[in-house]
Amino acid sequence: MTTELRVSFNDAGQMSDLQEWLSKIKGVHATPVARPAEGNSQGTAWDFLSVACETSGPVVVALRALQKWLEARVTTIEVRVGSSVFKVHSADAADLLPKIEQAARALGAAGADSEPPQ
Repeated sequence: MTTELRVSFNDAGQMSDLQEWLSKIKGVHATPVARPAEGNSQGTAWDFLSVACETSGPVVVALRALQKWLEARVTTIEVRVGSSVFKVHSADAADLLPKIEQAARALGAAGADSEPPQ
């Protein structure tokens, strides 16, 4: 069973840094997801980072790693877990990430698997 976290950035340039940071965790797969192409545009822009985690230990480890990553920066991200959306700033990461962990655990306990986007 997996739980998907969708991490959106106010500065998309940080996405590859977080992807690399999370890729070192066993049971966690981070994949950038492209924004749908707009007319008269070249190339693609990343919309969010899909973080697929096994629901037991890996989701907790991924969220704690996300907290450490955030605390080392001055940034804001948005995290989606199922239908719950959390806006997290560097300064309030320690307070908000336990709530995100609760949402991820509840989603896993409900058996609501989510597949990472292709």
